[in-house]
Amino acid sequence: MMFARADLYNLLTSETPDPELSAASLTAPLRVIAPERLFDIPDNALRSVLDEMGSKFDKGLAGLERIMLQHREILDIEFLAEGLLKAQSVGQISTANGKGVGTGFFIAENLIITNNHVLPTEDSARSRSFVLNFERYKVRPPLPLIDLDLDPGTFFATDTELDFTIIAVKSADTQKAAFLPLRSGHEEIFEGQAVSMIQFPGEGPKSIVVHNSALQFLRDNDPYPDFCNYTTDTERGSSGSPVFNTNWDVIALHRRSIPRRNEAGEILDRYGKPIPGLVTPADVDADPRVHWISNEGIRTSSIVRRLSELELKPKFRKIRTALLNAS
Repeated sequence: MMFARADLYNLLTSETPDPELSAASLTAPLRVIAPERLFDIPDNALRSVLDEMGSKFDKGLAGLERIMLQHREILDIEFLAEGLLKAQSVGQISTANGKGVGTGFFIAENLIITNNHVLPTEDSARSRSFVLNFERYKVRPPLPLIDLDLDPGTFFATDTELDFTIIAVKSADTQKAAFLPLRSGHEEIFEGQAVSMIQFPGEGPKSIVVHNSALQFLRDNDPYPDFCNYTTDTERGSSGSPVFNTNWDVIALHRRSIPRRNEAGEILDRYGKPIPGLVTPADVDADPRVHWISNEGIRTSSIVRRLSELELKPKFRKIRTALLNAS
């Protein structure tokens, strides 16, 4: 269960929390922790304890330890090494002149996935490529940049509603990257769980978000069960990135950010006031006043289900069957 900041402060600083606040946190359909997040909660409760202690040390509490957040966040150190291995599967979708337009990742040998709005048609894919190893190297030996042509003639499947495209890439005489299979069952995810995202933000080199990044909302019981929301930071170029749980399973395909709106559908600033003149997505994206409240991805189990339902060209169906059998 995720709480609004007011609810959290109420629960942390009172022995008898306000029942109205607590009840509100249970009934609100989407209570997000906005970009201010937990760190803006007033620290009166902690500060008062520290002030009372002064320079004294309570020896009776020495050596006691506790998990401080809702879920245990202690990981094996190999989490870092496994993340580097998984990152080899993630590449940048680029134009012929090398400009990054999105992110994608291998889900099977010679098959990658990204968003439909990144690669909407077979024709659009013919002028794009998939670039591996576009990274900064400070402590590791640099890997060669690998530029793979997309091959929509071998396989192409897309869906506008769930905003995904799966496409073949042409084989290359290089060491093949590992791939990140899509899971057909319910993913091991829950609200409040930490998530990571490997992406190419701002058209720059491969990056990862691990801090202040958690699932805000799962939509199992609402009209949009195919999507999930999280606090992960993204920028232009992040579309099509894999969202991972702490086991490095892909749980979602990132697709967009969500601005705050009023009941009339107007986009709001941080003071809750409508911003006039926002006509196109580019207008919204460029306006620094917009109050962004969440990022959104398509759950991998939903992608697998929809892929099985798509009408595909006969020559693509054998590849689809193999992909579904492996999920």
